Amino acid sequence: MTLLHKKLLICPHCLNEEDVTIWDIIDTSQDPDLREEVLQKRVQQFVCSNCHHEWIAAEPFLYHDPQDKLLLYYGPQFAELLREGLPESQNLPEQIQKALPVEWAQASSDYKLRITTEYNDLIEKIHIFEFGLDDRLIEVLKVAIHSRQMEQDPDNRWDELHFLAASGDDLIFSTYNEQDNWQAVNLEYEAYENAEQLLAQLLPPEGRWNLVDMNWAVRFVQTD
Repeated sequence: MTLLHKKLLICPHCLNEEDVTIWDIIDTSQDPDLREEVLQKRVQQFVCSNCHHEWIAAEPFLYHDPQDKLLLYYGPQFAELLREGLPESQNLPEQIQKALPVEWAQASSDYKLRITTEYNDLIEKIHIFEFGLDDRLIEVLKVAIHSRQMEQDPDNRWDELHFLAASGDDLIFSTYNEQDNWQAVNLEYEAYENAEQLLAQLLPPEGRWNLVDMNWAVRFVQTD
């Protein structure tokens, strides 16, 4: 179910105190309109009543999509803790275990369980799974795309690279750097099919929380 609570936050711009609504759990089966709110970054977004500054509070929440059997935990407070990824053991760090809602701490093995620390990564996961793709294979492809870019144009470094959509025979990614801002990069869908054929049997089973990003993909490729 969808859960929320009230919390007193301080505007980072003028330090005005605001009594705001914080989302704890978003259940798309109960509140389907909230999916678009998440994609537009309007969840945990506030406008200060004093200075009218618009900002997004770094407050965690759980995104639950029962139809796709998907649980995404957005935990910006764990960015430093998870800089090197999750440990390979089956046990989550104690801080994360305590943060997850109790009823989701042990989820069904057929659920895809992901932890993200960046809002854009959370949005990307939603897009990936809604197109019926495996985020682990997408991250492997992103490593390949980024490596090719660095070989072809090493002076044009990307600060961000995200899957955006699948259209026809192409996968569409968005890239960002300060020079070019957001740009689209296309990759033939065949590349995903090839990665799936080569790597699908090597992917670990679902059923445990994981931080699946490009660092995860590098470790996976090096191991396998």
